[in-house]
Amino acid sequence: MNGESGERPVMLSLISEQAIPNVMAALLVEPRPQVVVCLLPEDKKRLGKVDREFVRVFNGIRDALTRIAPDIQVLNWASAEGAGRAIPPYDGQEVMRTCRAVREDPQFAGAIWMYNFTGGTKVMAQAAVDDARAGGCQAVYVDTEWRRLIWGQGDPVDFEEDRLRRIGVAEYLAAYGVGVRRYEDSLGKDLREAARLLGENAAGPSLVRKIRGAEVPCKDIEVVRCFGPSDLTVLEREVLLKVVDALHRRDIRVQEVDEDIEMVLWTTDEELRSFFWGGRWLESYTFEVVRGLSQKTQPLRYGKPWRNVLLEWAGIEYSGLQEQSTDDMVRPANELDVAATRGARLLVCECKTGLRALEADHLYKLQVIGHKLGTFADKVLITDQHGLLGCQNRSVRSQVVRALTLNIAVVQASQLPVLDEILDDPDMELRRQKRCFELAA
Repeated sequence: MNGESGERPVMLSLISEQAIPNVMAALLVEPRPQVVVCLLPEDKKRLGKVDREFVRVFNGIRDALTRIAPDIQVLNWASAEGAGRAIPPYDGQEVMRTCRAVREDPQFAGAIWMYNFTGGTKVMAQAAVDDARAGGCQAVYVDTEWRRLIWGQGDPVDFEEDRLRRIGVAEYLAAYGVGVRRYEDSLGKDLREAARLLGENAAGPSLVRKIRGAEVPCKDIEVVRCFGPSDLTVLEREVLLKVVDALHRRDIRVQEVDEDIEMVLWTTDEELRSFFWGGRWLESYTFEVVRGLSQKTQPLRYGKPWRNVLLEWAGIEYSGLQEQSTDDMVRPANELDVAATRGARLLVCECKTGLRALEADHLYKLQVIGHKLGTFADKVLITDQHGLLGCQNRSVRSQVVRALTLNIAVVQASQLPVLDEILDDPDMELRRQKRCFELAA
């Protein structure tokens, strides 16, 4: 920006279903815009009126940029402030007239214009490019697949990842109109260590299953597990002793009884009860893996992860898995077990233990959540189940195929020790699994 001449950079952005590319463009271009003017398409059924869905997207873009870069002003040209109206999405001439009217508005006198044509319909994008060319304005397209900006002049430019790291979980959720009611991002050191021991050892998931047995403990009741000489493998016995040592301050102990091992749990410790019987060990392990990835030095490392994220779906209606709330808005009740951002992508991990891990309800809930958080959300279902990906059982195979069809990558027990490699590029793992099941990648 030329500060001496008083010129200010202004971005004209086309709005569609995806909010993140518009947030990215404002952060990545140089010079960064002082104002972002958004053009919202009209509703197909209510001509002349803005589509409500696009208003929600605009609000998300504005809220996210307010968090990340409060110095950027975000305007809706269809609002009273913009003195404009909704844009016919398939009328190229009208789009060009609107773009020209925005540029010529007195409030933008002396502005340096950049057109972001990543959103909108193809007709809107072409018309915006034509008007940018006619007005001698710069144009930019956010190429998310190859992680680069395509400018109207010059070669494509790779994303500056440091700028994208400013998009955290809160900012990403805000971009899609989602609030956060509560979240936890910390764990007790002993639970983190115990979860790491269980997840990084191939015998860990089987050991947890044997500890749990068929009994669900009641509160304030002592639970005793006696393992005979052949009940635990050598590896399971070693892991058990290490886990108990890590939890030495908890209400848990193990003692030798001849050739047997007797394990005693006092379930007055709610965290311990949840750790084993509620499957929290798997969530804790996943959180630790993502936290480790956030501390790596490579350009595409994850930001700080969140766990147990309760979502607040303000004004968003859903189809698919639904739950009726008291105010008659339809929305799924859910928490994200583990969430983190990597650049402008969101990682959503659902951690499920037990034989019901791949039930349709879990998959559809994750699919609905992922869909409403944009196409840049990587969805991963992490389980403690063995042999899912190579299983020939028709029922299990159909469950895995359903998950992959919904673009949900599945992690089985044998993959837990290399979970960091999978989450380092979950989209690549999803494509690999689809090829194994002969599905379109």
